[in-house]
Amino acid sequence: QSYGLPCDHAVAALFFCRQNVHRFTESYFTVATYRKAYSQTIHPIPDKTLWKEHSLESSNEGNGNRAEITMKPPKSLRPPPRPRKKRSRAEDRGPVKRVVHCSRCNQTGHFRTTCAAPI
Repeated sequence: QSYGLPCDHAVAALFFCRQNVHRFTESYFTVATYRKAYSQTIHPIPDKTLWKEHSLESSNEGNGNRAEITMKPPKSLRPPPRPRKKRSRAEDRGPVKRVVHCSRCNQTGHFRTTCAAPI
């Protein structure tokens, strides 16, 4: 009931105890309060073409020119990014190639399973 409305469990408990749920809600959520809030006329905001032009007296004291104001966004404090990965460049090249040799004929370039020498 943090917003003035009872939660589902509270409504179930109120029904079980045969209590009126509307007694436990804020008057803000009633139809009467809604109608009272919007009983007055709400005037629309005029179009941008109908806005009055205001000039800054400090910068335009005698010349009558329109002041140009540059609005900058507020400075945001962004958290620092993740640190870059520190890795050695030797790992990028892959493993070092080794020269293979056959255990049957002791020649380089092939294994025992692909050896063409007679047994």
